[in-house]
Amino acid sequence: MTPAQLNEFLNRHAMSAGQLATVIGVTPMAINHWLFGRRSVSLTVARLLRTFDKYPGLIKEFGV
Repeated sequence: MTPAQLNEFLNRHAMSAGQLATVIGVTPMAINHWLFGRRSVSLTVARLLRTFDKYPGLIKEFGV
């Protein structure tokens, strides 16, 4: 998942980086690193985000 794709995910689901961090159990700084391309999103997280895209109601189950 590219930084642009992650940013599109956040926009599509009207989420902040902090909210996403809470939902997936990482720090907001980790999200920031991914958004600016300093680190890569893991395959596991990318799969989870694709699942959230397919079933957006799951996001609320995780805490937002």
